[in-house]
Amino acid sequence: MDLLSSTPFSPIRHGLPGDFPPLENDVACEVAIIGAGVTGALAALHAAEAGFSVVVLDRRDVAHGSTAGSTGFLQYEIDVPLHRLIRQPGERDAVASYRACRDAVRHIGALRAAAAAEGGFHPARQPAAGEPAAR
Repeated sequence: MDLLSSTPFSPIRHGLPGDFPPLENDVACEVAIIGAGVTGALAALHAAEAGFSVVVLDRRDVAHGSTAGSTGFLQYEIDVPLHRLIRQPGERDAVASYRACRDAVRHIGALRAAAAAEGGFHPARQPAAGEPAAR
């Protein structure tokens, strides 16, 4: 895989998540989300779950921005190890930050499980250490 390619990896490997035609007419909504990548999708989901009418807009195909270049790998650890982070804001805030990250990954896992139950998501299996990746 060429990490510097301008060709998005995920849609080539997994296909497009759907076909969404361009917006050709005015549309009314309470919340307009600009960007149809993972961040926009999650923001739209939370706004819709809160009862707002939502429209997601993107100049490209869905998931073709930075999301398309992402590996999709999620981890709960932030960029600074916990033992170092404790020295900055203090133990209480550092631990709260790590717990928030852990909870966010668990929440995304629950969303994935719900989508898989509906037939809309099929996660790739992560190879074990030393095992070659599937092609």
